[in-house]
Amino acid sequence: MDSSNSFHAEAQIAWSVLRDWLNQDEEGQTILANFQSNPYSNATALAKCLETRSVKVPSQLATYFSGGQVDKLVNIAQAGVVLLKPSPSSNSLISDSQLPGKPYRKLVGRDRLISDIIAALRDLQGKWIVALDGMGGIGKTALAREVAELCIEENLFDLVVWEEAPKKEFTAGELKATTTVLTFEGVLDAIGRQLGNLDVPKLNRTEKERRVKALLHKRRVLIVLDNLETAGEPQNEIASQLQQFLNPSKALLTSRHRFQGDLYRINLKGLEEYGALRLIRQEAEDKGINRVGIAEDDELEPIARITGGSPLALKLVIGQLGYLDLDIVLNRLSQVHLPEEGADEDDYVRFYKFIFFPSWRLLSSDGKKLLVSMSRFAPGVGGTVEAVKATSRLVEDVLIGKIDELWRLSFLEIGKSRSLREQLRYYLHALTKYFVLSDIVRVLR
Repeated sequence: MDSSNSFHAEAQIAWSVLRDWLNQDEEGQTILANFQSNPYSNATALAKCLETRSVKVPSQLATYFSGGQVDKLVNIAQAGVVLLKPSPSSNSLISDSQLPGKPYRKLVGRDRLISDIIAALRDLQGKWIVALDGMGGIGKTALAREVAELCIEENLFDLVVWEEAPKKEFTAGELKATTTVLTFEGVLDAIGRQLGNLDVPKLNRTEKERRVKALLHKRRVLIVLDNLETAGEPQNEIASQLQQFLNPSKALLTSRHRFQGDLYRINLKGLEEYGALRLIRQEAEDKGINRVGIAEDDELEPIARITGGSPLALKLVIGQLGYLDLDIVLNRLSQVHLPEEGADEDDYVRFYKFIFFPSWRLLSSDGKKLLVSMSRFAPGVGGTVEAVKATSRLVEDVLIGKIDELWRLSFLEIGKSRSLREQLRYYLHALTKYFVLSDIVRVLR
């Protein structure tokens, strides 16, 4: 049956009216943009947004609000995103549309790891879970995304489920826990929804487990759970419970914290010197910093060494080199101390903040305004240029220049589109958002 036929007329009207309604203001545009990028992780945010809008409800949606059926409206919206999105151009059953943004041209320095992970996922006699852990900014999400995309291209799995554990948020510069946390039951709900079984979240726990287990045994599914360090239950307990549902399906997990158990474990470290130098030159070429691109390896080696090969740190430093001389940047970097193996997470945060602040000081006033406003979008999801314009309140001519400014300083990432018809999305790295909301908001106040 054609997907548009299975999504019946009443639901299509409700979804169309809901989109138009939310697009009328800045908050609604942001919520809608995040929801359309991932209708499963952001379902709760949409529901909360709708619950605060019980006044001036469009007549076509009134019955959902008066009858206490906001959850049903959210389910309709999820079905609208899933069933009415354009079909992928390839013959594959799946596309990469459910994956987070891809801000890089080529993932460098991880070729051997990618081959090892693909081999582990392909091996039906091996471990059912591949677990990546390592410090923030080291490239876990990018590596997981690259692996998932290759699995799609090679038809290694029938379907891919991607779920990200909600991160902690900030209000007025203070860290607060999110009201929505990822639990194992939440993982089951996400798997059910993303595999088209939208009623799974409403089932009791026993029936829910039975249904999801059947789904994962019937088809070969790759389940990616990202950022499990922020989950509402211990990550190793989630992994242990998930293990019972796999075969032939497999899972790829990421976290800043070490994994334990019967898993194919990889502790991700910074890029080795060769890979770090490749990334430096690629970033310099992309940003048109010719003097970095033609520099000798021994001139760039201190950058690779001091940053520990952290991709995020390397990108920030290259952004600074677009505005400052190498000697000035290296002199500042000589004062930063790379955290040792097993260091406290606060040490990693201090390390990145030391690199972030010089980049912040290079921004224009409108550039700073745009960066702060971008923190309203979900990392890796972001928003279209129209959503960014509405959130920042910058006029279009100024906005385009400031987007370029933030990108050149490696604050802003731009998701690569698959065609000219697809809108680009702009977003912050999770650690960049952390920096903005934990430190910059406090400074501005």
